[in-house]
Amino acid sequence: SPLRSATTCFVHWRSMTASLATTSSSASDTASLTLLEPDMSSLTVTPLSTSDVDASDSVTYTVTLAMSSGATYADAHTVLLSDATLLSEGYSVSAVSVDSTPQSLLAGSSVAAVSSISPGVSVVVEYTITLDTDVEAGSSLAPVFTASYVSHPSPTDGTARSYSESAVANPSISLTEVDVALTTRTDATTNANDGQNNG
Repeated sequence: SPLRSATTCFVHWRSMTASLATTSSSASDTASLTLLEPDMSSLTVTPLSTSDVDASDSVTYTVTLAMSSGATYADAHTVLLSDATLLSEGYSVSAVSVDSTPQSLLAGSSVAAVSSISPGVSVVVEYTITLDTDVEAGSSLAPVFTASYVSHPSPTDGTARSYSESAVANPSISLTEVDVALTTRTDATTNANDGQNNG
């Protein structure tokens, strides 16, 4: 029916206006409705710069996922925060929390999962990484954060759309340089023996 179609579209289409028309032998009616989709306004990371760290040190990031507010937006579902360089940059995840609640560590490059986020709500992820023991001194590491989400909690007809948001700015880690100073020491005893041998 037209009413069922309107209800289904309401949760499936991005903000737009649609017209639904029903026609019978006696009358023609047109209805307009606004259809909603989620929108993540920003993904921010702090701190952006970390220096003077060594192999096996830990670094904690605060990642904030902020949804756009207002009556023109819908909930975001199946929200997944990822770090694209997690498996290749010389560090591993040691702890994750979402809004101060500890989470189980996820596989691959996934950092944290949130079932849904409502419009105008921000979710804060605390993400602690530990540098590998063999990470090279003086090198730099650069996590790359993105968040993905969909427009429907459990689509059955394949029409829920997928969205993603990249970090406003990604952080960097600078490892401590290793300075090696070489000194030469003159051994007085050795010099004296060398003088006697030469004489």
